[in-house]
Amino acid sequence: MEAIVKHIVLAGTIMLAAGCSSTKPTHERGWVGGEYRDASSSVWKWTGNNYFHSNQGVIPALPPEIRQGQSSALFVHRVFDNTPLSQAGIQSGDLIWAIDGNTVEDLDDFQERIDAATPGEKLLFSVYREGKTLELPVVVGRETYQKWNSISLGLQLGTSLDLIPNPDFDLFKLVQFQRNPTRLELQSPEYRFFAQAKPEDRSQAELGLSSVADAEGWKTWLGIVGVFGNKVVLEQETL
Repeated sequence: MEAIVKHIVLAGTIMLAAGCSSTKPTHERGWVGGEYRDASSSVWKWTGNNYFHSNQGVIPALPPEIRQGQSSALFVHRVFDNTPLSQAGIQSGDLIWAIDGNTVEDLDDFQERIDAATPGEKLLFSVYREGKTLELPVVVGRETYQKWNSISLGLQLGTSLDLIPNPDFDLFKLVQFQRNPTRLELQSPEYRFFAQAKPEDRSQAELGLSSVADAEGWKTWLGIVGVFGNKVVLEQETL
C-alpha cells in the first residue's frame, strides 16, 4: 500500500527562546552585501562539487597570477545597489583574493572576517579583475539580526509512504545534519520585489520567507526530533 505524503507533523515547533520577535534581543555584525561562489584550482575542492554541473558549488579555476600564492579565492557572483560592496566599486565577476593583505580562501573564511569587523571599519580588499589587481577600500556596514533556537517534533517522509516494510531501510538516514550558510540580502531584486508585492495582510513567514527553520543557520534531525539554530536578518545599512 502506498500513500502520497509530503510531510507529517506530529507536534508544533517549540521556541526555546521565549517571547515574540519584537521582544527578543537583537545582535549586530559586519556586513558588505553580495552573493559569492568559491573558486579553486584544487581538484580536491571541486571534484563532485563543480559549479558547471549544477550552477552551484565551486568554480574550478583560478587565474595564474593568483595561483602563485594560493589555491582558492572568492568569486563575486552578484553585487546589489546600496551595499558597501557596490559603494566600494566592486563588481560582479571580480575575484576577492585577500583582505588587509591576508588571503581569502573561501566563503566561510570571508564571512568570518566580515562578521568580526566593526561596523564602520575600513577594510582593504585585494581584487582581481580582467588581468589586473586592484586595492579597493570597503567601509563595513551593519547587519542587525536575531538568534532563534527551536525544537520541532515531526516526521519528514518525502513524496511517498510505503506501509510495507522496506528491505532497504537504513536507520542512519533518520539522523541528519544540515548547515545553511545562505544569508538573506534585503537589497537583492528578489527581496525588494517581494517586499513591494506581498499582500499587506500576509506575514513573511506565511509566504515562506524568513521562517525560522529556513533562515541562515543549522538544523539536525534525530528520528522525529528536529533541533534548529538560526539567525534571522532584520536590517542592513551602509555607514
